[in-house]
Amino acid sequence: MSSFVIKGKKSLNGNVEVSGAKNEVLKLIPLSLILSKPISIDNSPEIEDVKKQLELLRLLGGEYQFEGSQLRLNSQNITNFTLNRELSTKLRASIVYTGPLLSRFKRANIFCPGGCAIGLRSIDSHLDAFRQCGVEISHEANGSYFLEAKKNEGEVSIQMAEKSVTATENIILYLAKSSLVATISNFAREPEVMDLIRIINLAGGRINENSDGFLRIEGVEDLSVERVSALPDRIEAGTFALAIALTGGSGTVSPYIEKDLRSFTKVIRDCNVNISVKDDVAYIEKSDDIKPFVIETAPYPGFPTDLQSPMSLLAAKANGKSIIREKMFDNRLGYLKQLQKMGLKVEMVGPNEAQIFGPTDFVSCNVESPDLRSGITLLIAALMAQGESIIEKAQIIDRGYEKVEQKLNNLGAQIIRREDAV
Repeated sequence: MSSFVIKGKKSLNGNVEVSGAKNEVLKLIPLSLILSKPISIDNSPEIEDVKKQLELLRLLGGEYQFEGSQLRLNSQNITNFTLNRELSTKLRASIVYTGPLLSRFKRANIFCPGGCAIGLRSIDSHLDAFRQCGVEISHEANGSYFLEAKKNEGEVSIQMAEKSVTATENIILYLAKSSLVATISNFAREPEVMDLIRIINLAGGRINENSDGFLRIEGVEDLSVERVSALPDRIEAGTFALAIALTGGSGTVSPYIEKDLRSFTKVIRDCNVNISVKDDVAYIEKSDDIKPFVIETAPYPGFPTDLQSPMSLLAAKANGKSIIREKMFDNRLGYLKQLQKMGLKVEMVGPNEAQIFGPTDFVSCNVESPDLRSGITLLIAALMAQGESIIEKAQIIDRGYEKVEQKLNNLGAQIIRREDAV
């Protein structure tokens, strides 16, 4: 267990380099199970969630090496199709091993995944998609799910129950190396999903979107690619851009891929955040007279749910009432109770809508990080506040942000990590 001790009223100035996309690398690791040769992944962040995913790979029988930001994977000797229960229940992305295990062994034994406490996130959409591919599923007495592929050739049509990123990736990883031809509708289109498709096609896959907007997958016998690079983490890019603006600083964030952050960038520009983007570099200047806003989270290309929580801080700087509607996950606004301790003025309209009244000057406080995205929001709020704040359970932030205190301290923050007695 660890805590962050933060001295407030520190403006952030300078240049910050964005790490590789957590939500892509977590899926590229299971991809290695369906490749016929080892793979190297450049721009891989060395964060806690990636470490857990790699440990799951090792327990299956795979091998890995981390050198700087390059991750080398070798899954050639894996013979086990059962995921480790303890680790699976601590990591949401563990569910994405299901597709590759089914593809390789025609069987998979999995457990319900864990992750951030941000509302109910069942695996029903995953199981439903697999059933539409002819996979038989049983719920075992020990709480695991046993899946067995029964349909080994022919065509299948899959209607995704929801635009779930992980369910879309899971079914793609199952079908890419198979004897099936599949048509998928209502699939997720997040940049990380589309880049996974690009990498599979680079390895010899046959996946494309047809003129009707359906995803068509023709399974192939062999997939192999030696080296790829993960996208920059768009959520980290947006978070750091906001952090600089919220603390009254100026600086650059790179890489900042504007097409992947179009909805977010438009909203903050409309709020008078002084941001411009050129050649994948975001330039942020001191921003005054912030305007209130209304946002509603949605699947890509809508407003990303993972950037919803730091927007509450922009609402606190705005002159007037802002509204945040969380449409992706139930009860993801629970972190606002922590911000209320720091002075946030908020009224809840049910569990998934908040009205925030600004402007507000935050005060220092001891708070606890409830989940990954809320944790980084509390950290930025502490930088905005007067005095010294403490954020407990800092290790939760480590799950998704690489060297976060080092990056922020390089911009002028004063953050000390304190290891707490268990």
